Amino acid sequence: MPAETIPEAFVEELKKRELERDGEDDEGRQRKRVRADTITLLEPEDKHTEVEEVTVIQPEKSLDLYSHKRLQRGLRYINAEVKRDITPRTREVLKLAKDAYKIALESEELDLSACAVVQAYDRVYYSPAFYLRSDTSEDKERSQLLLQLRRWEFLANYGDYAAEDLKNFRDHLKTAAGRDQTTELWNASRALSSKKSWQEMADEIARDVGGLRGQVFIASDALGLDPNHMLWLISEYGQRNEMFHNNASGFIKKCHWTDLAQQLHRDLTELPHTMTDNATIENYTKVINRIMHEYFLNADVTRDPKEWFPNSKAWKLSEDKSRLEDKQKGKEKQ
Repeated sequence: MPAETIPEAFVEELKKRELERDGEDDEGRQRKRVRADTITLLEPEDKHTEVEEVTVIQPEKSLDLYSHKRLQRGLRYINAEVKRDITPRTREVLKLAKDAYKIALESEELDLSACAVVQAYDRVYYSPAFYLRSDTSEDKERSQLLLQLRRWEFLANYGDYAAEDLKNFRDHLKTAAGRDQTTELWNASRALSSKKSWQEMADEIARDVGGLRGQVFIASDALGLDPNHMLWLISEYGQRNEMFHNNASGFIKKCHWTDLAQQLHRDLTELPHTMTDNATIENYTKVINRIMHEYFLNADVTRDPKEWFPNSKAWKLSEDKSRLEDKQKGKEKQ
């Protein structure tokens, strides 16, 4: 069986089904059965009966639906298809499917194991993957570029929230160090002070300069935070600052809550397909969930974002924005 021409998800199933149907010989190898004559199998009971028109067939949901008439219809379809100008891969699979149909038709009664093989080949033939050509090197490069652009979009969308979390991290650490006065916590507070940008710190952490990574762990432990999440925030925000220098949280500033809900929902849904590692997915999920619950009452990825209701904070921002606009309009009239 030319397994390399069949979608990978079906290869093992086909091997299993064929083995169940044909069995093994004395040496444990798969037994090959003699194929019946196709014309004999397709001969109508009444030669004067008009043969129904051959139409496209689809895999049956249940093996019981592979009746003798259904099997004959499938074999007629295959016979018609192999006469057309089709790709070599399609022709090979149809040859194998034809053998499976013929074996199933040989049985006087319904043979479920033979029908299972027929069903498996039907599923191969009608699977979307079967019709997709292999990606060229240009296709793969284009896909990687699109994926990278999507990742940059995450940086642009949520970089400001990373900055806010990092600012709170610094402020709480400074307060804690002022109360505690222990050498370790004081040193951590000084190392993470605002004398260096987050971009510089991200670079130092990546190169492990001056034990800055260890200081993040000390500070996070004192504040009850996840140190890995804080390291990720520093790295992401540092990268974001290299690429986006003036990114504003537009939807929030404009109080466009429906647009914000749709953006958050889309990003949270696409996140597992955009990022490659679980840690990054988990960290972005924390950021997005935080924004969801900061501005919406009932935000949930399983709910239509159009049904998310702005909370009191969002309404207050909308009212403040409306008053400011009215005030500006009044000034313009004067």
